[in-house]
Amino acid sequence: MFGEILGFKRFTSSLEVIRRSQQTVFGITDMPKPQTFCRRSVGQVSYIGLACAIEARKAGASVLVLEKMRAYGGNSTINGGIMSVPGNAAQKKLGIKDSPELLAEDMIREGLGYNYPDKVLTMAKQAMATYEWTVNELHVEWIPDRVGAEGGHSVPRHLFTVNGSGSEIVKKEYDYCKKLGVEVRLRTYVEEIIRDGDGRVKGLKVREGYRFPDAKSGKVKFIRARKGVALCYGGFGADVKFRMKFDPKLTDKFDTTNQPGAKPMGTAPFYCSILSPKVHHCMGGVETNNKGQVIDIKTDNPIAGLYAAGEATGGVLGAVRLGSCATLDCLVNGRIIGKEIAKEKPWC
Repeated sequence: MFGEILGFKRFTSSLEVIRRSQQTVFGITDMPKPQTFCRRSVGQVSYIGLACAIEARKAGASVLVLEKMRAYGGNSTINGGIMSVPGNAAQKKLGIKDSPELLAEDMIREGLGYNYPDKVLTMAKQAMATYEWTVNELHVEWIPDRVGAEGGHSVPRHLFTVNGSGSEIVKKEYDYCKKLGVEVRLRTYVEEIIRDGDGRVKGLKVREGYRFPDAKSGKVKFIRARKGVALCYGGFGADVKFRMKFDPKLTDKFDTTNQPGAKPMGTAPFYCSILSPKVHHCMGGVETNNKGQVIDIKTDNPIAGLYAAGEATGGVLGAVRLGSCATLDCLVNGRIIGKEIAKEKPWC
């Protein structure tokens, strides 16, 4: 019999995190179609989930991406479409000296040292290769000869998508996934991660045909994950009760930039606008190692078959996220966990 979920490090209840977040869980399997389970397995249709899916599929794994909402993209679609790329061509034309090491130094300094240095440096060193991947494989279009600077960066280093939105990246990722034969299921709510007595993650309990925000809607099904499951949800900024567990000051008086649940402020057109602070980014999450494997809170060892990246995790961004680094974090680590899961030996 399948067992129940156990805790991940840094959260007392991982299942609650998945239930309450803008949830998408991603999973991979190369299993044939069984009688009692769907044939593959299972992350948000966003930067991370799609990057993970692409790399896993290219490595030969059968891939299924699950999204609880009726449209793909999540927060990735509505972000500003900027990404830090130290050593890019625009910098060189302007005589700006930069390096992966300098980016890592900036992130650790502004993150107040809460970052894991090896993870930060790994991400920074893969920035150029990841940018080239978006151009050469995904055909993402970036504005040439333009470089920007966000607060906390010691030099201007981020590039801009042509439409000024993360949708340029997400749309190209999604199209590439479809070309590779990756199945994407919308309106599929992940209710439980199934972990057996041997400690391995072996599948998911989901609700297909889910209607947000009714957690009891949809038809219950089970999905077997022969190789692994990747958590690619985008934080929990839109969940007032849950975020207050970590910071009681973040009551319903604060709106959020996250989707779903972002409510526009009233404005007087062309004359003025109302400004107020909003909940934007979740800096903490489950603990992972350099392969993206989730660490078990009880044993301090990796949970077999379970991976995570991006805002679902902690350790990369530290106490504060520097602008233009979240996109890089998602794409770099999404690709890493996709490659790693594809290497897993099937458990059945």
